[in-house]
Amino acid sequence: MRSAYLIVTIFIIYNCNGVEKQEPDFCGVKDPKNDLIWLKEIIDIAETHQNFNYIGAIYAEEYMKNDVVYVEMALGSGGLLGHWFNCDGTALRMIQGNSPNATKKTLIYKSYK
Repeated sequence: MRSAYLIVTIFIIYNCNGVEKQEPDFCGVKDPKNDLIWLKEIIDIAETHQNFNYIGAIYAEEYMKNDVVYVEMALGSGGLLGHWFNCDGTALRMIQGNSPNATKKTLIYKSYK
């Protein structure tokens, strides 16, 4: 019986390095606010400029079973308050009749209290 405990203990020690493996959560990263460079740039502008175009929030969402980022800010667009982006930062191309809804699934960032 002791040998079984010893074998299990050795197996656990041998296979564990003390660090839990973490799978990417959203857009292939654990921390989209900092790990997606293009998104970090938008957040940096919102933090430093306090411009009307950068007041709002950013959400992690899903569109057609893909991760997308919903930026609820004008971004200098002349009045459009919401923009969807693919994980690589390109503007999401909408398929006619199948545009996403802003469900505000998971908050990534907000520039207001």
